[in-house]
Amino acid sequence: MEGIKATALKWNVSVPDTIAFSTTRERVGNRCVRSSTKEAYYFHYLQLWRFCAIIGDYDSMLILLNGPSKVPAMKLETIEAFVRFKRKTQGTPLVSIDGIPILDVFGAQVLCDGNWKAPNKVTQCVSAISALHTYRDHTDRYIDVCADCQAAVAHQPLGCELHNPQGAHLYRQGNPTTHATLKHTMHHLQQAGADYQPKGASQLLPCDLRQIWRYLLSSQCIVKLQTWVMILMSCKMFL
Repeated sequence: MEGIKATALKWNVSVPDTIAFSTTRERVGNRCVRSSTKEAYYFHYLQLWRFCAIIGDYDSMLILLNGPSKVPAMKLETIEAFVRFKRKTQGTPLVSIDGIPILDVFGAQVLCDGNWKAPNKVTQCVSAISALHTYRDHTDRYIDVCADCQAAVAHQPLGCELHNPQGAHLYRQGNPTTHATLKHTMHHLQQAGADYQPKGASQLLPCDLRQIWRYLLSSQCIVKLQTWVMILMSCKMFL
């Protein structure tokens, strides 16, 4: 909670808005997106919000809110870790790209939940993040914070010697989904799920019912007729 309050004060955001994730689905502006896609994007944002809260990346949570403007871009490392958190086998210890264990705000090891069985979930999530950053005017190349610029800005407003010509890199900006690191992770996860076979969510499709109907009523059997009636009643009652 103290970390959230400090972040809210740093970026001039109200604490209640920072603590409570907004329920509105509108985070893509006037972009032409289907309502079902907006709904899918929203659930990705919600899961990102929770993941950022777990690992204590409060700066990355700000862009997920509707209220504040001129907030920093999401941290590239957080997005990269999040997609692996969702795709890796449940219970696998989550580590950074450098192999450093990722801990939660209480210092415990974060374990992957592995809820994304379909590889295309990663692509959909990255698209949602890209749309969000475009809406917030983070459209350029991703630029991370420079510790040297932060240390030098007190006596040199233009930042460190390396970034002096462009200006000090004091906060994250740009679209992190275009970074090569995230693209490489997406490629590895797609390869890992190459043998994935999608399964329909419906128990019985219309074509399945037609096949059952032909089989059960092909012979004059009262038991099969009763079975067919029970199936119809079950479909009618959504059982």
